[in-house]
Amino acid sequence: MRGLCYEKLFDNIDRKRMEDFLSFLTEDIKLSIANNPAASGKEEVRTIVGAFWQTINGLKHHIHHVIESDDYVVFESLVTYTRLDQKEVSVPCATIIKLRHELISEWRIYVDASPVFSAA
Repeated sequence: MRGLCYEKLFDNIDRKRMEDFLSFLTEDIKLSIANNPAASGKEEVRTIVGAFWQTINGLKHHIHHVIESDDYVVFESLVTYTRLDQKEVSVPCATIIKLRHELISEWRIYVDASPVFSAA
């Protein structure tokens, strides 16, 4: 994938390594997660992702398919979240990223994380 090591990228996310995760992004990154307002720039991404990470104990991406086309990469995955009560919940996820000079300039995550936060 033209210089982007997605295994390392998702490992940094799964280990909640903020600075290492941010190193994969352009300064003007555009990030949208589900139907939430989009974040623009690394500092907004830091704020939004950091706040989300505080609502869970952990997460693990299981990548099933990777599709590359020009400067776009699509990931189909199953994400297992460990809730604060230690219960694990897995949900399907589709992710589309756009690369610019081997960094991520746009990131769209399509996921319904509501089961992670349900009382069940």
